[in-house]
Amino acid sequence: MRNKKNRKSDITVNVLDLEQVLEEAYKKIKEEDPDAWKIAGIRPLTKLASIETDEGIFIIDSEGVGDGEPLSEENKLEIPVYPEYEDSFGIFPIVIISLTQEEVHNLPIKETLNLKDFIRSFGSRLEQNFELWNQKLSCA
Repeated sequence: MRNKKNRKSDITVNVLDLEQVLEEAYKKIKEEDPDAWKIAGIRPLTKLASIETDEGIFIIDSEGVGDGEPLSEENKLEIPVYPEYEDSFGIFPIVIISLTQEEVHNLPIKETLNLKDFIRSFGSRLEQNFELWNQKLSCA
């Protein structure tokens, strides 16, 4: 099994800043659900990053999971978000945020990283995900 130190990639990813999108969704949840007072916040399970290629914008998470097709009018980014409580978090999404390609393109960027540093390293599944995305994006 390879580890993060042995990875090589020329692919740059933009880690998306979802803070404003999450704040807007949280406000909407609070307005629509009288029991939402129990929720301290919401969050996605993992970080998300965009990669702009000649084929379009691809989205992957920090485990190397993502749609093999670029974003389009029909293929929007759907982000399941989970409730946070004072001392725990929910295991089922409370809402799914749907963003168009244009909305994703206009999101602030938290940081820019190399693909090898963005995808976590823990076991063969994540290493395989890294290799698959590295190969796919190198050809895109």
